[in-house]
Amino acid sequence: MQKRGQAAMEFLMTYGWAILVVAIVFGVLAYYFNIGAPDTCKIDQPFTCVDGTVTSADSTISFVLSAVDIQDVTLVEVKNNGVVCSPIGDVVGTLRNADQSQQTIRFNNCGVFSSKEAVTGTIDISYQRSGGLSHIAAGTFYFNTQ
Repeated sequence: MQKRGQAAMEFLMTYGWAILVVAIVFGVLAYYFNIGAPDTCKIDQPFTCVDGTVTSADSTISFVLSAVDIQDVTLVEVKNNGVVCSPIGDVVGTLRNADQSQQTIRFNNCGVFSSKEAVTGTIDISYQRSGGLSHIAAGTFYFNTQ
C-alpha cells in the first residue's frame, strides 16, 4: 500500500512541475512579446472610434473618430487613469468636421508612457444635435504603447 501512494505522489509532483514550467514560459512570452488585450476604443453613438494609438516617443494619445448627425461639439475631455490630458491643436474644431469624414485628435501631458505599457482611460465628448439639446458621449480606451 505504501508503494502505490508514493507512485501516485511522484506522478502528481512530476506533472505539477511540468505545468508550472509551462505557465512560467507563457508569462515570459507574454511579457516580452506584449501578448495581451488588443487595442480597444469604444464610445457612445453618434461617435465611432475607428482607431487609436499611444506613442511613447512623445507621450501622446491619438484617436481617429467619426460621427453621424452632429451639429456642434462643445467639449472633448480625455483622462488617462484620472489625469486630464491636454488637447493638441483645436480638438473641438476638428471634431465639428467628424460628421463628414474621419478626424484625428491628439492629446498629451497626461503621463509619460514607456514602451509596451498598457494605457487605459476615458473620453467624453459634449455635443449638440440639430434639435439644440446638449448630449455627452462617453467612452473608454485601452491601448498598448508603441
